[in-house]
Amino acid sequence: MTRIRRIMLTTDLAAHTDRAMERAVHLALRFNAALSVLYVIEPMSGSPAHPHDQSPSDVIEADIRRHLQAVAGVEAAIIVESGAVDDVAARHAQNWNADLMIAGAHRGDGLGGNFFVNTVERISVASPVPLLVVRNKPFGPYRNALVPVDFLDMSKRSVEEALSLAPDGNVHLLHVFDVPGGSESGSAQGFETEFAALLATASPPAARMTTGIRHGPVTREIIKAAHQDRPDLIVMGTQGRVGLERVLMGSTAHEILQYLPSDVLLIRAP
Repeated sequence: MTRIRRIMLTTDLAAHTDRAMERAVHLALRFNAALSVLYVIEPMSGSPAHPHDQSPSDVIEADIRRHLQAVAGVEAAIIVESGAVDDVAARHAQNWNADLMIAGAHRGDGLGGNFFVNTVERISVASPVPLLVVRNKPFGPYRNALVPVDFLDMSKRSVEEALSLAPDGNVHLLHVFDVPGGSESGSAQGFETEFAALLATASPPAARMTTGIRHGPVTREIIKAAHQDRPDLIVMGTQGRVGLERVLMGSTAHEILQYLPSDVLLIRAP
């Protein structure tokens, strides 16, 4: 299981991204981890991307400190830098040896919209550090995690990361298969051994680990499972034989993340 020692929050101080700051503080306190907060001023032609981009760095830093004081409970290093958000975030995460990056989703855009295209996807592609996208206000530790799996190496890592963020919670492993003309019952029987092998790698195990199988298009079934089961965390790898790589890194990335109702942890293949 990955031990979380250093957490890096990337924020633009937009409305509702305070939820990501709250989650970052909660996790830092829970795991006794160091916290840094990064604000990136992106050079753009015309109007700035965010109102704060027009402010001096010391004003932005002071505003971040006011936000942190409102949440309370942890000290944080604050960095304000100009550049491309993906490059700056990836560089600081690497230099600081971050174990987890956190970003907030704009409420109006869900996990999609311009924020996803310009920030979440770019950071996830640029850095191998797991990226937690926070949508909901945190009311405590993660209690129910959904982990789509395909039984390859990334599935094992996804389970490990889910256990890191929800060590006392429920972790549900979901395999989605879409084989035209295939037998759903026959295919399901073939996954029992693979589920058992994946569960055996979990150390330590979550309070409760369950498994499930759905048949149909990967994107559709993951979204349906998320809305039906309402997990507070979804952990997704970005490489896999059943299409998770295409789901997250290809043309359907916007679609699946836009409609997920939960916080999402994205894990990029090395």
